[in-house]
Order: sequence, then structure tokens, then C-alpha cells
Amino acid sequence: MKALGSPPALVILTSKVVMTLLGEKIGANDADEKVWKKAQTSMNNPMKFLEQIINFNGEAIDINVLENVGKLMANP
Repeated sequence: MKALGSPPALVILTSKVVMTLLGEKIGANDADEKVWKKAQTSMNNPMKFLEQIINFNGEAIDINVLENVGKLMANP
């Protein structure tokens, strides 16, 4: 996925949500290119990225992060 030069819109949306959940500062109005660069950077180390996903605690998500994710998903 990281090798995509210009990913489809749903890949960008998924990247925005995942990066937000992992603690990156992603705004609903951030340019797709900016978000995709951050996502690619995170995926540069596949083992670390996979470890972050596996160890993600979905039960301890800050309410502000959930609100940001909600905004992102409400306006794909």
C-alpha cells in the first residue's frame, strides 16, 4: 500500500483515521498529499507499524481523538 503514488480516496480516508488513532495530528482539512506522506513515513518501518497496530488499545482512546475520527468519517 505504501508504494501507491496516488491512492484512492478511501485509502486516504483510512490513512487519516489510522494516523489519528495512532496519535498523529491530522486535521479534517489537511491535504491528502500531506496525510499520505505521513502515512508512508509511518509504514517505512513495517515491523514497527504492525506492532503499533497490534498493540493498539481500542478501549483507551481519548475522547478528543474519537471526536476527530468522527469528523473525518462524517465527511469523507
